Amino acid sequence: MRAHIASVDTIGARAFRDDFLLARRPLVLRGAARAMPAFERWTDGYLTKRLGDALTVVRFADGSRARMRFADYLGYVAEPDAYRSKRGAPYMVDFQFRRLCPALADDAPCPLPLEEGDLFASLPEHVRPELCWLYAGPAGTGSKMHQDTLCTHAWLAQLRGHKRWTMYARDDFEPTRGPRAGAIAAEAVLGPGDVVFVPSLTWHAVENVGPSVAVTANFCDASVAADAIADARARGHAGFADALGERMGAR
Repeated sequence: MRAHIASVDTIGARAFRDDFLLARRPLVLRGAARAMPAFERWTDGYLTKRLGDALTVVRFADGSRARMRFADYLGYVAEPDAYRSKRGAPYMVDFQFRRLCPALADDAPCPLPLEEGDLFASLPEHVRPELCWLYAGPAGTGSKMHQDTLCTHAWLAQLRGHKRWTMYARDDFEPTRGPRAGAIAAEAVLGPGDVVFVPSLTWHAVENVGPSVAVTANFCDASVAADAIADARARGHAGFADALGERMGAR
């Protein structure tokens, strides 16, 4: 079974919290990314000036990875036929642009109407995970069905191109078997300026429909903090888990 992911042009913070964040329902916010400075500023020239020599990781269709200069990769996305590989088209993933150029953080603030903000942002820098990335790729690249790290929620802002999304609720998909019987696949195609909210532990896959550039981040609110702490401990991140636990205890 298939259904469209809910979409809105505008939504207030209370309605977003009650109807989507706490209810763990995905949402597309049409045009919300247009208010982000990155939407207008992040041309190839702007990004190349600040990040051009940085090495980024690209992932191929067979799961293998390689490194490319960021400027070279942007050139490839503009002309994907100029580079071909037996491993398929490379997809730039997990590019931590804020660590390389902290000034760019101001260009990509959270576009969601959050009442409480991101709990991770209040943690000491030495234990705070970096969970904001730039993704880019030509048509046909994307990510297979997965859940995000640390039981976090996520948002993605589509800056250029289009991206097709497919989502399943946390209990409606099995990694080794696929969707459960009767599971509903929620779908949407993001266009330039659109934002999607991905609730904690929602299964999701994406495919770029033509050349695509997007910025994404994961975040934590009080409703998922306990799960994030447990997941962090299971992964061996005791310092982060302790800091988040102390932050919740101080609330």
